Amino acid sequence: MFRSLSLKAKIIAFSSFLSFLLMLAGGAGLYSLASVSTEYGFIANVNLPKAFALAEMRVNASQTGRYVLRLALPGNTAEDIALVEKRVEETVAEVDKSISAYEAFPITTEHEKAAFEKSNAAWTDYKKELDKTKSYFRKSNETKDPEDFKIFAEYLKTQLVAAGNEHTKSVMDLSQIQAERGKVRTENAHALEASSRYMTFAIVAFGVLISLLIGYLFSRSLASAIGNVTEQIDNASSEVRSASEELSAASQTLSAGAVEAASALQETVASIEELNSMVKLNSDSANQASELSEKSSTAAIDGDRKISSLIESMAEISTSSKKIEEIIDVIDDISFQTNLLALNAAVEAARAGEQGRGFAVVAEAVRALAQRSKEAAKEIASLIKDSVIKIEKGAQLAGHGGDALKTIVISVKKVSELNAAIANASSEQSNGLAQISKAMNELDQATQRNASSSEEVAASSEEMSAQAATMQDLVQDLTSIVNGSGREYKREDSRPSGGSRPHIKLHSSNPKVSSSSSRYDNALPMDGLMDVKPNIKTTSGF
Repeated sequence: MFRSLSLKAKIIAFSSFLSFLLMLAGGAGLYSLASVSTEYGFIANVNLPKAFALAEMRVNASQTGRYVLRLALPGNTAEDIALVEKRVEETVAEVDKSISAYEAFPITTEHEKAAFEKSNAAWTDYKKELDKTKSYFRKSNETKDPEDFKIFAEYLKTQLVAAGNEHTKSVMDLSQIQAERGKVRTENAHALEASSRYMTFAIVAFGVLISLLIGYLFSRSLASAIGNVTEQIDNASSEVRSASEELSAASQTLSAGAVEAASALQETVASIEELNSMVKLNSDSANQASELSEKSSTAAIDGDRKISSLIESMAEISTSSKKIEEIIDVIDDISFQTNLLALNAAVEAARAGEQGRGFAVVAEAVRALAQRSKEAAKEIASLIKDSVIKIEKGAQLAGHGGDALKTIVISVKKVSELNAAIANASSEQSNGLAQISKAMNELDQATQRNASSSEEVAASSEEMSAQAATMQDLVQDLTSIVNGSGREYKREDSRPSGGSRPHIKLHSSNPKVSSSSSRYDNALPMDGLMDVKPNIKTTSGF
């Protein structure tokens, strides 16, 4: 029954118990006070008035005797006698009045009743003796006989005084009874007061001890329950804080990785741009080589015509030798430049890798042709120098030179075509590299913003949500403890089955989000809280 009560109801029950103890102590005190008041009230309202009536009765009776004794004094005048008789009547009336006043109060014991009746009888006898004494006095006063006065005086001293003493004794007995009754009532009042004091002290002491014991047990149970709940909440807060720190570290690592990736991509783009510049340079060089090849072809054709006319005009060989030497120098220069261009083309082809392999073969061929052109030019120069001496052999050599020039023309045309092809390929490579650079930039932006960052933040958000659910469960448990459920509180896990949630794993170079079983499902186990002694599944352990 008590286990199903809420915390509010238990506090009210505890307060009601304390109030009951206070009411019990107060009721006992009021009862004792009423008993003491009854005793003192009886003394004040019964004993004291009776004692006052008895005192007045005794005083007036004694006064009556003294007045009568004045009649025995010599020299009384008629006025004195009349005054004495009046006083005697008044005192007798006062005694009767006191008797009536005493009789108005309840007579509770037989002993008091007998004493009161005895006192009344003594007073009646006294009044009879008083009447006889007054009759003796009147007789002596009328006769003026000393014997009659002597009889009066003797009767007064013996019978009236004896009757007065008897009455006084009976009144004193009644006074003694009232004194004893007052003493008994006073002792009863003191005893009631002492017992009331002891009982009140005992009730208060018992109430204080019980209150302290219940308060201690109640506060210890409440503190234990709330302490366990707050400890679990603190653990949950620590888990949330740890997850937040882990999320912060992941964000920092992601930021650092993004910076490194951006730097690497920038370097890659710069390298691509540099390669693009080199490709453009190769394209320009190829165009120039094509132009030079065309010039070489033109020169070779011109040389062929001159060699053809050399047979007809050997006489003009000497004059034309200088021009031929100049042409040979040009050819030699072109061959040298072609050789250099072919070498550069081979180097660039090697840099281009697989795409430049064909170009490397062509460049090697061009280089070979350039070398051959150079050698041919040297041979022609040697022939020209020997043409003067060996004029006869000039025709033959001119024929051979014509054939060589024809071969050169064909080779130069091929070189020109190859240079044009190299220029077109270089242009296409430049466009491709530009597209690659643009794609790299777009890839940098897309992957850095949308891939790792979004997954990391999503996983961290789910983890934080799970921790929030755990905190909510703890709040429900605390609410159950405070409000009372009337049953064993069992929390049903509202999280998805499987008991696993994404867990954050950080890597220095590439932070990723992986899914693994998490211990956060049991980070704040309320089952452990429910097993705490005293039992705090509700507030039943308080």
